[in-house]
Amino acid sequence: AGVGAHLDGPLELAALGEEVWLPENTLTSNAQLGVTKVEAGAAEAGLWTDVPLDGSVGEPWTPRMGLGRNVPTAVQDDGGPDATINLTGEGEMGAIFGGGNQLPGAVLSFLPASVASYNDPVPVLVNRPLADSLEAGQGDVLTADLGGRGRRLQITGVVESFPSTDPAQPLVILDEATLGLLRLQGTSGVRDPDEWWLSARGGDVEQLASDLRASPFNTVKLVTVLDRTRSLSTDPVALGIIGALTLGFVATGLFAIVGLTVSTAVGARQRRTEFALLRALGLSGRQLATSLWLENGSLVLVSIAAGTTLGLLIGWLVLPFVTVTQRATTPVPPVVIHVPWDGILLLDLGSAAALAVAVIVIGAVLRRIGVGSVLRMGED
Repeated sequence: AGVGAHLDGPLELAALGEEVWLPENTLTSNAQLGVTKVEAGAAEAGLWTDVPLDGSVGEPWTPRMGLGRNVPTAVQDDGGPDATINLTGEGEMGAIFGGGNQLPGAVLSFLPASVASYNDPVPVLVNRPLADSLEAGQGDVLTADLGGRGRRLQITGVVESFPSTDPAQPLVILDEATLGLLRLQGTSGVRDPDEWWLSARGGDVEQLASDLRASPFNTVKLVTVLDRTRSLSTDPVALGIIGALTLGFVATGLFAIVGLTVSTAVGARQRRTEFALLRALGLSGRQLATSLWLENGSLVLVSIAAGTTLGLLIGWLVLPFVTVTQRATTPVPPVVIHVPWDGILLLDLGSAAALAVAVIVIGAVLRRIGVGSVLRMGED
C-alpha cells in the first residue's frame, strides 16, 4: 500500500490449503476439517465478498489430505461441504496423529474438480535434438515425469532453438501457467516466483526502484531498465569491440577516398599527352571534363556496388558463425545482422564528393596546360 502496488487482474482462486497442528501424541479420529469461509476484495479495507465453496457458483472442490508433510492424496467425499474433510476413524486417512511443534498432523488441500481430474495430454514444444533422439514429430505423444507424476506430453511443434538454452541439449517447452497447475495437482504445492516484473506508474522507474530498495521491501537484487541500459552502454568489452570496428571502418573509408583521388590525379597526369592531342583535334574543355566525369564516375559506381555487395555477403556468411559470448559459446538467439545503411550512404557520398573535387581540379589544370608544349614534350 505504501507504494500503491497491485497485481494485474482478474485473479482466479486456484486452490485452498491448510496445515492441521495438534498437541504432541494427540489422536483425532472424529472431526470435520477444512475451510469454512473465504472472502475476497480488491483492497485491504474492503469491500469484501464471499467466495462460494459449496459448488453453487463455479465447479466443486476436490478434497485431499496427507498425514504429516506427505503429499496430499484424494480422499473420499463424505457428503460434507466441498472445502471440508470428515474424519470417521476408518481407513488410512481416518485419523490424524499430533506431532507437536515439529510436524503438522496433516496437510489439507482442495482443488477445483477440473484441475484435480486433469489427465489429458499436455501440449508442448520440443527442440530438434530431442525430436531426433526420440524419432518423434508433431502430433506424437510422449511420457515424462512432470509436476510430481507421470504425464503425457503431446508435441505441437519442433523449434530449432530457444533463448537462454543450449541448442544442442534436449528441451521441452510449455507455458508456465499450465506447469504451475500441474505442479499444484501433483504435489498440492507451487513454486515460489524466481523474479517479479514491475511497471512504474507514469514511467518513473527511479522512484519505483528507490521505494523497493527502502523499508519495508529492502530489496537486495533489483535490476531496472535504466540500470541495464547503463551497464550495456558502459561495458568496456563491448565498447572496445565497437570502437575498434568503427575505427577500422573510418580508416578504410579514408584510405578509399585518398586512394581514389590519388589514382584519378596520377592517371590524368600520365595521360596528359592524350588529352592534349584530343584538345588539338577540337575537343572542348567542357567535353574533356564530361569525359573525366563519365570515366571516373563509372569506376566509382562499380566500386561502390561491388564493395557494398561483398561487405553484405561477408557479414551474412561470417558473422553468424562468430562466437561473441564471453564464455566462448554459441549465442542464443543467433546474431542479428544489422546493416548500417546510414553509415554506408555517408561513405558513398564521401567517395562521390572526393571524386567530384578531384575531377573539377584535374579538369581545371588540364585546361590551363598549353596544347603545343605538351605535344612537343611528347615528341622529345
